Amino acid sequence: MSDAPMSDTSVSSILNPTGSDHSLIDLHKRKLELVFSNDIPDVWYDNNPIATMLWASFSVTLPEGERQFIRSVRHFESRVNDPALQERIREFAFQEGQHAKQHSLLNDFLRARGFPVDAVLKDLNKLIEKERALSPKAQLALTVTAEHFTAIIADFFLTKHPEELDKMHPELARLWAWHAIEEAEHKSVAFDVYMTIFGDRAYLNRLMVLQTWYISWQMTRHMALFAKTTGDLFKPKSLVQGLWYFAKPSSLIWSSLPDYLSFFRPGFHPWHIDNRATLALARSRYLGEE
Repeated sequence: MSDAPMSDTSVSSILNPTGSDHSLIDLHKRKLELVFSNDIPDVWYDNNPIATMLWASFSVTLPEGERQFIRSVRHFESRVNDPALQERIREFAFQEGQHAKQHSLLNDFLRARGFPVDAVLKDLNKLIEKERALSPKAQLALTVTAEHFTAIIADFFLTKHPEELDKMHPELARLWAWHAIEEAEHKSVAFDVYMTIFGDRAYLNRLMVLQTWYISWQMTRHMALFAKTTGDLFKPKSLVQGLWYFAKPSSLIWSSLPDYLSFFRPGFHPWHIDNRATLALARSRYLGEE
C-alpha cells in the first residue's frame, strides 16, 4: 500500500464518522535501550556535515518537546469519553516518554563531543515557557501541528526514501527508524483528541502557519549553531552539500510538500496518508517485529 491519500470510500471503511483511528493500527509500548559508542563519527549521515548537524540539533529539542506534547494531550484526557481514545492517549504518552529518554542519551553524547547542546536547550526552554502560558486549546493545537511535521518526517524516512536511513551510522539509523515508526503509529492521537474536544479546523490551520514559520526558523538556526562548532558552516564544500540536501528533488522538503499541504484540506485526517504497509516493513527490519 502506498503513502498516497486514500479514496473517500477506503477512508470511510477505516475511519468512523468522527474521524478517529482507534482500530486502524496498534500502538506498541517498547523500551529501546540504545548505546552510543565512541566509534560514531561527528559526521554520521552520508558524510554530509550539514545534514548531520540538522538532525543532531533537532534531537536536542526532542526531550522537552515530547514532554510538552504529553502535557498538552493528557490535559484533556478526563474530557474524552471514548475508552479506546483514552487508551491511545496513554500509549501516546508512553511512546513520547521513551523518545524523550533515548534522545536525552543522544544529547548527553553530543554534549560530551563538544556540541552546543545547552545553548539550544536554553533557546527551547524559553519557547516552552511561553507556550505553557497559552490556553490549553492553543497548546494542544500546537502539538497537533507539530505531530503533523513528525509524521511527515517519519513517512519520509520509512516510505518515500528509506535509503536515507542506510546512509546513517547504524546506531543512529536504529534510533531514527524506531522514532519514525512510533511517530507514524501515533500520528493521529493528538489530532483525534483536538477534534473530539474542539473540532475547530480553522484555528488549527492558523496555528499550522505559525508552527511552520517557527520550526523552519529554529531548525535552521540550531543547525547553523552546530555547524559553526565543527567549522563546517564556513566550508564551501559543506555548504554546497547542505544546499543540495535541501534542494534536490528527493529532499524532505520537496518529497513531503504535498503531505504538508494536505493538512489544510477540508476533512483532513492523518490516516488519509496511509503508510501501514511500509510501517510493517520497518517494524520487521529495524525492530525485529513480525
